[in-house]
Amino acid sequence: MKPLAGAPCDRNGEFLPPNSPPPPKHEPLPNAYAPFESRGTFQLAEFLYHHEQMSAAKIDELLSVMASVYNADPPFRSHKDLYATINAIPHGDVPWQSFSVSYSGPLPDVPPWMTAEYNIWFRDPKVVLEHQLANADFNGEIDYVAKVVVDENGRCEVCDLMSGQWAFNQSVSLLS
Repeated sequence: MKPLAGAPCDRNGEFLPPNSPPPPKHEPLPNAYAPFESRGTFQLAEFLYHHEQMSAAKIDELLSVMASVYNADPPFRSHKDLYATINAIPHGDVPWQSFSVSYSGPLPDVPPWMTAEYNIWFRDPKVVLEHQLANADFNGEIDYVAKVVVDENGRCEVCDLMSGQWAFNQSVSLLS
């Protein structure tokens, strides 16, 4: 078993020679905000979808108001166009997967949720993590090994995942 040293390795876990350059990065797209028309349309989409989590009906209403105020086509035709543009972002192409679940235990006075079927949507966490680690924005921002953080009184302090007991226990158990 290899010791945990926090040394850089390839995707197969093989340590890289000292001072090895990082693997080549993907070439940036000519339009850094593709598939959005501009930085402004990207910011609008991020605001509506991520920050405000605005409902589809309210997005359509806002786009209609924008069209009448500016007497021009809004940046998106509708909430469906906004969602399609977000889904067309080429970075981090990790496909969505789904499965269905339903309650299969004994049925007492049957509340509606017990007989409903629920769709669970997710992206493969391993592939998402691989994409995050390949993102240059995270360079130098991730702790790869467990650490012990102590305050001025010598007490252990947990400030992130890698300073917690679980990460330490995992490191120690792998070395044993």
